Amino acid sequence: MKDFLLKGSFDKPIPSVRRIFKLLHEIEKYNFSLQEIYIYSYSRKATFVALNCAYKRRIVTIPISLGLSGVVDKENSFSGDNKTPLTGKKDFFMTGKSRVRGIRYKIAGSEEEAVYSRDGQINLGSAFVGIDAVNSKGVNRGIGFHGHKDNLLEPTNGCIRMYNDDLLLLAPIMVPGLKVFII
Repeated sequence: MKDFLLKGSFDKPIPSVRRIFKLLHEIEKYNFSLQEIYIYSYSRKATFVALNCAYKRRIVTIPISLGLSGVVDKENSFSGDNKTPLTGKKDFFMTGKSRVRGIRYKIAGSEEEAVYSRDGQINLGSAFVGIDAVNSKGVNRGIGFHGHKDNLLEPTNGCIRMYNDDLLLLAPIMVPGLKVFII
C-alpha cells in the first residue's frame, strides 16, 4: 500500500509540465542554478527561475494551490488562519527545514514513505520544503511547499501545494537561502 500517490513512480516521477526535465538538465549540464521562485496567488502558478554565469535565464511555470481562505498580507498573518502570506516588504527565503526521501516517517507495510506534519496527523505527500514566512510579531508561520496524499492540488492550511511528482523533481534544487516571492 502506498501512502501517497504519484503520476509516475518514486524513481521516475512524471511532471505536470515537461519543461521541468529541461530545466533540471540545464542545471546539471550547463551550470544553471535556481535563483528565485515566484508564486502568483491570483493565477495559482509558480515560476522557477534559473540563471547561469552568463546571466542566461531559464524558467518553468507549474500549477499550484494555496491556502483554503486565500492570501493575506504577511504582517496580518497568523498560524491557523488558513491563508498563504504574501511576501510584503521583506523577501521570503527557503529554510533548511526540508523533509524528503531518507528522512521521512515510515508507515508500516507501505511501499513508499510520505512526509507528515510534525504532529503526525496530516499526510503532506512526497516532501515538505520550508519557507521562512515570519509575521509582524516575529513568529514563523511554518509554511512551505508540499504535496498531497492523493496527488491533488486541493487548498492547504496556508502552504503552497504542488503535485507530488513535481515536488520530487524540484525539491532537491530548492536549497536554503533561495528567494521566494508570493505575490
